[in-house]
Amino acid sequence: TIVWGKTELFRSQDQFNPQDLGLSSLPSLEESRVALWSLRGIYSLYDVGPFEDVRIEAALLLDQYQPLDFGRCGEPYAPDQSCTLAAGLFAHGLLGIGLAGQILPEAPWDDPDDFEGGLRLEWRWNRLSFALTEWVGFPDIPHLELLQEYTRNVDLVSGRPRRLGSTGSCPTGSEIDCLPLLNRLTAARVPLCLPVVAAPDAPLLFRRWLPDDPLVTGSFGISEPTDAAQEVSPQVVLVPMLAFDRQGQRLGYGGGYYDRTMAALRTDGGGAVIAAGAALAGQRVDSCPQGPFDQRLDWIVTEDGARPFA
Repeated sequence: TIVWGKTELFRSQDQFNPQDLGLSSLPSLEESRVALWSLRGIYSLYDVGPFEDVRIEAALLLDQYQPLDFGRCGEPYAPDQSCTLAAGLFAHGLLGIGLAGQILPEAPWDDPDDFEGGLRLEWRWNRLSFALTEWVGFPDIPHLELLQEYTRNVDLVSGRPRRLGSTGSCPTGSEIDCLPLLNRLTAARVPLCLPVVAAPDAPLLFRRWLPDDPLVTGSFGISEPTDAAQEVSPQVVLVPMLAFDRQGQRLGYGGGYYDRTMAALRTDGGGAVIAAGAALAGQRVDSCPQGPFDQRLDWIVTEDGARPFA
């Protein structure tokens, strides 16, 4: 064993050897120290100027990493943490919730980055003793790292479940979930808006929207911004659909809302408005039926990426 500093109940400078805390209710450092293979070298400079007993010490652990030994749950002097560890591992194996396992450093002979060691410079001056210690290694006390978390996350208006971390209104039916994209656009300070059904057989209106803005239930049970939100004219419209083909034609829900809307936006905006279909890659078909008022898509965005239509 290597002892740097005083031999006392609690380790202050003695970092090399972990302790076995399950030996007694309050074991001393001498009796609880776990011996490990190590390499140690000392170079004495003796007296340097006014300083006496100057020496440099280097030490390197050659053994497999060992954390503090809390003992096993049920042992007479094992602390409560040992039972918490065992219960957490058991719970994960049974329910999938708890401690998923332990991650320890590799053996130093397998990975040089996992070597532990230190340098120490000590000397005496008059009646005072001094020491400078540098230790490079791993903490002996375990800590928790979050692997996965679960949360109740629903749309407050529709009650539909949302993905972890998503906000805003939810997609309808089997539509692709655009919320992650909207959240990223919000983080990039891209202004967003949501459609509003103003009247049957009329183009959609668009009102400014942020993820924390209140929503109301509009036509077809779809969440919409309130009337207080600013009305805007979008430059890019994410268009929902049941299916699309390679030519950029889409099959909608039969109401014609987006076809009327895109026709009006392209007329008023001089054709500069981009219609980007949002769908799953599995919704692509060989050909969609085409009517005289159907508006063609400019882009298609799926989980596989985005591509334009020629």
